[in-house]
Amino acid sequence: MGPIETVPILVIRDGKDTRIALSEAVVGDVIRLKAGDQVPADGICIGNMRNDGRKLFIGGKTSIQDVWKAFLGILATPVAIASGAIPEGLTLACALTIAYSTKKMIADQALVRSLSACEAMASATVICTNKEGVLTENSLQVRQFWLRDEYFGSCAFSSFVPEILDLLREAIALNTTKIPPGSSFQHIEDQIQNAIFGWAIKSMKMDVQQLKERCTLVHAESFNSEYQGRVLIRRNADSRVHIHHKGTPEAILAMCSRYYEETGDVKDINDDTRAVLQERITKMKMDGLHCVGFAYRSVTAEHQIDHEGHFHPKLKEDDSILLAFVGLKAPCREQARKAVMDCQDAGVSIKIITKDDIHTARASAIDCGIIDPHNTSTGEVIEGTTFQEYTEDERLEKVDNIRVIASASTLDKLLMVRCLQKKGHVVAVTGDRVEDAEALREANVGLSLGNQGTDAARNSSDIVIMDDNFASIARVLSWGRTTYNNVQIFTQYQLTATIASLVIDFVTAISASLPVTINIVTGISAGNVPYAMLQNGNRIVLIINKGNTARLTDVILIRIINGEHNRHRHVDD
Repeated sequence: MGPIETVPILVIRDGKDTRIALSEAVVGDVIRLKAGDQVPADGICIGNMRNDGRKLFIGGKTSIQDVWKAFLGILATPVAIASGAIPEGLTLACALTIAYSTKKMIADQALVRSLSACEAMASATVICTNKEGVLTENSLQVRQFWLRDEYFGSCAFSSFVPEILDLLREAIALNTTKIPPGSSFQHIEDQIQNAIFGWAIKSMKMDVQQLKERCTLVHAESFNSEYQGRVLIRRNADSRVHIHHKGTPEAILAMCSRYYEETGDVKDINDDTRAVLQERITKMKMDGLHCVGFAYRSVTAEHQIDHEGHFHPKLKEDDSILLAFVGLKAPCREQARKAVMDCQDAGVSIKIITKDDIHTARASAIDCGIIDPHNTSTGEVIEGTTFQEYTEDERLEKVDNIRVIASASTLDKLLMVRCLQKKGHVVAVTGDRVEDAEALREANVGLSLGNQGTDAARNSSDIVIMDDNFASIARVLSWGRTTYNNVQIFTQYQLTATIASLVIDFVTAISASLPVTINIVTGISAGNVPYAMLQNGNRIVLIINKGNTARLTDVILIRIINGEHNRHRHVDD
């Protein structure tokens, strides 16, 4: 007897389980098998049994299987409906139009870091932007030079006595205190120093090398945001020390008790003269000028100077002599004004948040077309401190009317973004400093500046504007609207084809025809025709002028009912 014939098996005989050898099995035995057993002989499966711990069900399903099958049916129904509701090719259409737009945006000086920013930019209602280098050129030019209350052009310095010219050249050439790296004032103050320096070389015939050989630097103070630096100079020919101050015109005027005339005469500053000078400062700022004041004081060697630059107590800092006021201006970018108008026509509000004082900021906003010069409404231009002093309810009430925040801090930009979002706006904000990172992350679309921006600002942004130009921001808005409109066009086509297919299928079903052909044609065209209708940047003007739309509007239905004739005629015109 072989080993396989001695294998024990379990059979049911007389209603009882009996274990026998395989060789003892006869025809008619019922063999009980469990998981893992080998079938010992040919036979017929007469049923199966499952023990659930309570009852034995022979040849049927358990209640758990019934419940599980019902649950799968309930789960599969909404999944099937949701899958069927997604238009064929919609995912591909979205991917294609976003990929095409982002590629084209690189040529328009915009690097997209987050694809979702394209859709968010299409819905933008407010753009909060810097002024310096975005709306204006990234360089300053000297526009005005005032000695007391006398204006002098670039060719008028021949009437100056040599003493005043030498003092002015010293003040400009040698009082160039380096701004600490990373300072929020570094970029603008470097521009101011470079602009005045180049202007003096050209207009005043300043010889920097000769001045350095003739004068010895005694001490230079570190940068101060109010005074913008002070330097001590001792001429080699005598023992007198020249103390030069450079800073904001208000701070310089406050420390001066006398002033120079072009003839070299020194006059006292009385109350009337001080009022005239203060009025001149205000007028320069209202013209949109960055103002810098220069003052001078000469002391003898008896006024000892320690290693920290401190003088004899009898030497008063408010006894300096006023030299001049210089006004600089960054011209508005050539394309900025048109870009602002395009955004406003598209229903997007532009708001400036700048460190400039309120007069300079207002003048720049007028130059760029953000504020109407004939509009006398109050509240359009405010200072950052005023904005922070508002209560939460006051900020929410006034934020829509505000066009410019002057003397602003990083907190003002963040507060502006949050207030606008609470009012239901979709906000895009520009930033270039480390402190702007939080506002860039908080906004719906963060726009960092590629040239003057920091790495922290770029890493926190969604889109990098590589040329720092507001015109590029307007083009980003256009591409966002174009991307959105392309998806609308595809949805319109898909909805039209679906409705037509349903009608035709219904009619053909009643007439006993086969709707297979029309379904095939619809399925093929739904995957190809819409992509031929997608728009590119050639229709930017039309797209941007359409204004903001929700994700699902009546535009699609109106187009379906009225057709595309009028729209195409408008484009051709």
